[in-house]
Amino acid sequence: MTSWLKVPRAKKGEPAPRPLFFQATNTSYTTDFLGYFYAKMFASKANKELHVYDTPISPGYGLIQNTFEHEEVNFVDSILPSSISLSGQQNRLLEFLVSLKSNDFHQGAQEFLRWNPSMLNTFQETIRLNDLESPASFHVGLHLARNIPISLYISAIKQGISKQGECSIFVMADSPDLLSEFRRRADKSWSIVDIPPPVSGRPGTRGALQTYTNFLTGLYVLQQAPKVISALSSPVGKFLFLTNRSTFNSLDTNTFTFF
Repeated sequence: MTSWLKVPRAKKGEPAPRPLFFQATNTSYTTDFLGYFYAKMFASKANKELHVYDTPISPGYGLIQNTFEHEEVNFVDSILPSSISLSGQQNRLLEFLVSLKSNDFHQGAQEFLRWNPSMLNTFQETIRLNDLESPASFHVGLHLARNIPISLYISAIKQGISKQGECSIFVMADSPDLLSEFRRRADKSWSIVDIPPPVSGRPGTRGALQTYTNFLTGLYVLQQAPKVISALSSPVGKFLFLTNRSTFNSLDTNTFTFF
């Protein structure tokens, strides 16, 4: 339910308090997740509520509101006047982020990027409908980013499974072409699993929501894999780096950057 913001009146001679505000941009799912996370970290440190102008996946279904558990967050229906924006690369936000230690980000992600119970149920239902194995049963979780050659992924997998005969891989890809190329070039002994896109022809709203939940289920499965291979230059890679609790292998850089 949307919370309506009530800004307390300032005392005479004092400036009115300025609320902290984040607006989802609809650039990409994980880009908005990261932006929300950074803003929530800032607000938590300041011991203030964060006011979020969400973007809808479908009518009544908000990108942030219906995905994560959230405390000290007000969801508003319009841009707040005279607010302190924490959207994008604001100087005050960047200065705050560079002051944090690596462990602060991982601890914050465990708190502020927790799937809500309803979403967890959706994941289990999507896994069942797609006849997937238990997420923990995959040997490798793979995210194929556009800017990384497929050959690097194949090499990284071979290095990681050198002492085991079989390999079960769960794959998410930035495009269908990347997934097709990976399947074509992968070792024939590997078991490669993905969540296929929704059936075409569904009504727009229903199709958009199914696409979204399939994408999130893919992230959830990758989070459970004992070894994750991705790229830290990618928003998906950044999200997985922050939220997975296993081995993370980045194929382009070992340095976490915010944007």
